[in-house]
Amino acid sequence: GVAFAVRHGGRILLGDDMGLGKTIQAIAICCAFRQDWPVLIVVPNSVRFVWADELERWIPGMGPKGVNVIQSSQDLLGLTVGTASFHIATYGILARASPVRDFLREKSDFGMVIVD
Repeated sequence: GVAFAVRHGGRILLGDDMGLGKTIQAIAICCAFRQDWPVLIVVPNSVRFVWADELERWIPGMGPKGVNVIQSSQDLLGLTVGTASFHIATYGILARASPVRDFLREKSDFGMVIVD
């Protein structure tokens, strides 16, 4: 998975059954393309904090300040002021018109996007 992604410039679709390591592979791929950070990760609401925990667990030196979990559709602070390398948004936040969605569509500079 990771070697294949690196050979293809990181632009791949990881599709596998639950529990086989897609999250860890995605994190490893992000690390291989660190020059493309910041990263936007779009997830179901139920796993947004799981992703944050996994990023902090698997990336050396990645602490809570390196991960911005967008809490609501009005939560622009972490996107505009923070220094986070990873921004985690839910489908629900991005599905409806909001300041966060507008910012992500118009002003964001994400070099990578992961959709879980």
